[in-house]
Amino acid sequence: MPRYQFSAQEYANMVLIYAECNYDGARALRMYGERYPNAHQPRNSRVIVSALVRIRNNEPVVPRRSGGPRPVISVRQEENVLRHFEEEPGSSTRRAGRLLNMSHVAVFKILNKNKQHAYSLQKVQGLLGPADFERRLTYCQWALQRCAEDTHFIENVIWNRIREDPLLMRRVHQNTRRRLQQCVDRGGQHIEQFKI
Repeated sequence: MPRYQFSAQEYANMVLIYAECNYDGARALRMYGERYPNAHQPRNSRVIVSALVRIRNNEPVVPRRSGGPRPVISVRQEENVLRHFEEEPGSSTRRAGRLLNMSHVAVFKILNKNKQHAYSLQKVQGLLGPADFERRLTYCQWALQRCAEDTHFIENVIWNRIREDPLLMRRVHQNTRRRLQQCVDRGGQHIEQFKI
């Protein structure tokens, strides 16, 4: 059964009632049914909330119908996208879409269809050399030994901004010990992003 398409006036009535009910979706649904018993009723409060979101985002209140014919991607567009990523492998789908005058979703679909993907450049330290695991393991063992000797060792290592917040300091301290122990337990092969 096809979905009912509410009119702009019906959406306006729903949103006004939703605001009147202090943004309580269940109450707004009941009140809408009481005030407009002969009108088509929304299935759930998401219909009303979605209308409000569209209004706040300055989009049309009545959503565009989906399920229509999809835009056809020409062979030329496909070749242009593939050429673009061949010449600029670090480019994003959004940038490629802007440059090639097409949506980034279409760019993404073309890459997907050709079993490729856009690479995002992430700056990381080159820590994965052959001797690195041994160095990391040695460092973790040394840091654990220092933590055993001096419980404030980590506090002295972490920068001052964290020291000012006792809860954050405790979390960093516990996470650092946990990360060091995991590194030792896994023979220096454990890499985890530092989360604050």
